Formats: sequence, structure tokens, C-alpha cells
Amino acid sequence: MLEQSDLDERMLFDVWGGDIDYEASYTIPGEPEPPRVRADLSFAWSTFSQSAYRAWWMGQPLPEPPGLEMGVSFRLQMLDAAPDLEGAMLLFPESASVGDVLTFERAGLLHSSFHEPQLGHVHHSLEVPYRAELMLAEEMLSDPLALKAALDPLGRWLASSLVGLSDRYLH
Repeated sequence: MLEQSDLDERMLFDVWGGDIDYEASYTIPGEPEPPRVRADLSFAWSTFSQSAYRAWWMGQPLPEPPGLEMGVSFRLQMLDAAPDLEGAMLLFPESASVGDVLTFERAGLLHSSFHEPQLGHVHHSLEVPYRAELMLAEEMLSDPLALKAALDPLGRWLASSLVGLSDRYLH
């Protein structure tokens, strides 16, 4: 349901701290380049979570399950007029339940403007960031299908939110 640009996929390793981050951007099919509507997705696997997973893998009990920190930013850009922020808050609630185990919390709304003096044109953008943490229960650690089941609703939420954003502001 979504298109991913290979150039917008990044894997980052913190050499000193040990954290691992994965970032990717998705758009709805048919968007121009650069896309006017997109979702930026990030996963952070902290050193603590890596250590907890390693200890569990070696048969030690889990004092606290490892977690996967997740971020989603919905972005609308290259608008000719300032976006309706009240409408965006209705479209993107403070809290979004995605499946049975994920709840994303909205971190606010960001509206920005970019002025091109040579063309006498102003472009506006809107960004709606969300954050969540997926605690990896033991069944998710031992069965990759359980982890997949927990993350599957994420794609549907991304796609429906991007379509809603596009319908509200681009059509």
C-alpha cells in the first residue's frame, strides 16, 4: 500500500554508545519527487535493550523486557497556503492505538514556511510527530511471527493516515 524510496532508508550505528537506529520514509503510490505527503518512520534499539535481549538469549531471566522505541512523523509539504492546524489535530488525535500492543502519542504539530524570494513564492509544510515504545514480551522474542503480528497494523495506520492527509489538504 506504500512506496519506499531506497534513498530514504538509513541504518545508523552509534559506535561509542552502541545504539542502533533504522529510519525509512514512505509515501502513497503516485507521489511526485519530492513527495508532497510522506511518513518518516524510525526504530531505535538501545544498548540496554540489546543487552537485555542478549541475556535472555543466553538463558538468563528478563528483569525488564527490551524495548523498541518507535517514531512516526507524518509530513505534508509544498503547500501554497498555511495548513488548517485545527483540522490536523482532528485528523491526528493525541493518542493513536495501532493494533493490540502499540499506542502512539502525538508530540505536537509543526507548521513551517519557506520563502523563495527570487520567485516571490512561499511554501508551507505541516509535520505531525508520534512516539511509542514496543516492549518486547518473551513470546515476541522467541517467535518472530508474534513480533510481526504486533507490527503489522503499523503499515495500515501509516497508509490510512497518509491518504487522510492527502485527501484533506491536497484534493
